[in-house]
Amino acid sequence: MPFRFEASTFVNNTKAETDNGDYDAGTRAELAQLRSLHPEIAHWGDIALFFAWNGYSEDCWMSSWHFIEQRNENFLNYLCWKQTRGEYPRGAGDEIADEACEWKAPAGQ
Repeated sequence: MPFRFEASTFVNNTKAETDNGDYDAGTRAELAQLRSLHPEIAHWGDIALFFAWNGYSEDCWMSSWHFIEQRNENFLNYLCWKQTRGEYPRGAGDEIADEACEWKAPAGQ
C-alpha cells in the first residue's frame, strides 16, 4: 500500500483537514502553488497546508514562511517525518528529513 500523507498530523480537527479557511488572496495563491507542486498532498485543505508549510518553515528554517518557488521533496520528507516519527529537531535544516523517505517506496514494499 502506498504511503498516504495525513493532514491530521498538522490539524486536530477533521473539518480542518479539508477546509480552506479564511486566508487572503495572496496566501491562497501560495497554497494553491504548494498544492500543485506537491500532488501527494493535493487532497489537503488550505488550513492543513498552511500549518504544514508554516511548521516546515519554522522547524527547518526558523522563519514564519519560507518562500515557495519549486517542488521541494525535503518538504515531503519533513511531512513524512512528522507523521511517522513525531517531533522534528527545530533549526536542524531540512537535510535530516532525508531519513524519512518512506513515502518514496514503491507500492507493495
